[in-house]
Amino acid sequence: MALFFTIIGFFLKKWYEDTADEKEKLKETIRRTEISLTQTLNQLITSIEQLEDFIVRARLIISKVRGIRDEVSFCLQETNFPPIINIYFDEELLKMKHKSYYIHNKIIV
Repeated sequence: MALFFTIIGFFLKKWYEDTADEKEKLKETIRRTEISLTQTLNQLITSIEQLEDFIVRARLIISKVRGIRDEVSFCLQETNFPPIINIYFDEELLKMKHKSYYIHNKIIV
């Protein structure tokens, strides 16, 4: 009887440790996914804001150039194109298990 309970206890302990390990992996996956998506969104928003500012500056220059009616006058204004930001994406997210097909499909797209 003692041998039977020892074997059952061994398997229960093994099962408990495996489920605890899976929960920790899932927590880490969710944490990394959250960080990666936050960084990606922040970089996208920054890029969009910089491009919108560039468009405003370019339109101002265009309106000033079109406002020149004299043939001897000219415009020397300039503007810079915003630097291109490399959008961060963690390639490991594609390999991680999220236990949700919806989230996995959204990460792939």
